[in-house]
Amino acid sequence: MQSGKKTAAVVLTAALCVLGALYACITFEITLQTTGEGTLYAEKQRVHLCESVKIRIVPSDAPTPSVLKSITVNGEDCTKSVHLQALKIRRVHSDIVVTAEFESAAGKAVPANAPIFV
Repeated sequence: MQSGKKTAAVVLTAALCVLGALYACITFEITLQTTGEGTLYAEKQRVHLCESVKIRIVPSDAPTPSVLKSITVNGEDCTKSVHLQALKIRRVHSDIVVTAEFESAAGKAVPANAPIFV
């Protein structure tokens, strides 16, 4: 009986080692695209299966200030998920394409939660 338990433990350990090696090999690419005056920054360019990645959103302030109009992840609108000029993408399971569209801030109302510096 002890031999059977020992064999099961060895098999389980080997399976966990294989799964760990597979996890380390499975990575996905983060591609950033923009239109208009602004920049996106990803904290990582490649992420492992089920990891998260944070995208910083930086509108231009010169020569013409801009604001984020929309942001999509693999074509899905995620504009409402932006918080404090960042978007967190959770549980990545495929390559990701993040596309942000910026527009001129001229004549745009300042959002209620936007910081104002004097």
